[in-house]
Amino acid sequence: MIYAQAEDDFNRVETNYLNSMGRLAEAEGEGEIYRDLRMKIFIDPADMKAKYESSPAWLKSLMNAWADGLNYYLAKHPQVTPRVIKHFEPWMALTFSEGSIGGDIERVNLTQLEAFWQRSAYGIHAGLRAAGASAGRVAGPG
Repeated sequence: MIYAQAEDDFNRVETNYLNSMGRLAEAEGEGEIYRDLRMKIFIDPADMKAKYESSPAWLKSLMNAWADGLNYYLAKHPQVTPRVIKHFEPWMALTFSEGSIGGDIERVNLTQLEAFWQRSAYGIHAGLRAAGASAGRVAGPG
């Protein structure tokens, strides 16, 4: 199924996962940093990796098939250039759900989150400058 979705619109599939993992700024620039920060309040990639590891075999099998489908799509379509995710890992499937269960992320106002974060001693812009990140692109794992 995910292979067919990638055939229809790989960019949208990748964008959904960039958003769900709090990595959208890597593709779309610094303007998405607070959206990413908000997402990481709800979805922690380290927690998702741990959940994958502790999943029952039948669920791991489904997540492995999901990652295999996307990676096979990329292997069969070398003309498709992912913006960020060059290789999909099985745990990534846990980050994206269109269900209604869980926190209501939209209740966290991005403008208020930005104001809060900029007031803190650990503001995101100061952290980016300290890390030497370039404007418009945030470095991260591919």
